[in-house]
Amino acid sequence: MELSGTIRDYIKAKGGSCHVYPAPFAVKLKEDENTIVEPDISVICDPGKLTDRGCSGAPDWIIEIISPQNPSHDYIKKLNLYENAGVRYLRE
Repeated sequence: MELSGTIRDYIKAKGGSCHVYPAPFAVKLKEDENTIVEPDISVICDPGKLTDRGCSGAPDWIIEIISPQNPSHDYIKKLNLYENAGVRYLRE
């Protein structure tokens, strides 16, 4: 929650219009697919992507905190899903 708050405060201080959503927050990456993920932190700048169920489309920025129990899920599966959906900024 601290990291989410820090990001939110930075965006506000810079006059940005993006919003920060910590997990649990559903993200449907592509409209034509049933791929739904829950990133640890999502930053969304386009309010048109927000629905009553979460986000429809790729967020502008996603932060995943790697799980030590299943790192391949985050490093491989989710990374590929995010890249294919067009997440603009993605770093490990």
